[in-house]
Amino acid sequence: MTVLKNGKGNDDYPTDEDSLHAWYQYAAQQPGSVGWLLSILRLRQGQTEEHQREEIEVSRRDFEKLQSIPLPRVDRFQSDARRIATACQVKQVFRFVQMLTLARNLAMAPSESDNRFVYEAAFDAPISENDETLKE
Repeated sequence: MTVLKNGKGNDDYPTDEDSLHAWYQYAAQQPGSVGWLLSILRLRQGQTEEHQREEIEVSRRDFEKLQSIPLPRVDRFQSDARRIATACQVKQVFRFVQMLTLARNLAMAPSESDNRFVYEAAFDAPISENDETLKE
């Protein structure tokens, strides 16, 4: 029997590294992950994932892991973000915390379409003839 690169004698089986890579990619795209939040910032700033990774000075492998981690807790956002950065070997920890905070604020901001809807609703509502506030 010939042992191939994955050590199992069959290329049909994924290696542990392949499985981990697939999991990181999946988790990074889920709402509530660091990757999801950073993707909002990338979209808003017109950045590539590679540029964002270089900005915080982290390896590709660690960036992949970083993005798959759940978001920091709301009440401990800054300290959790620093711990995440440290655990993932981010060299620019302060910059990473800034990026994550900005992305969180962008994600929490109401969209323009929501604002327009509220604006239109406030001015387009018909005035009732029975409205007591208009009578003197």
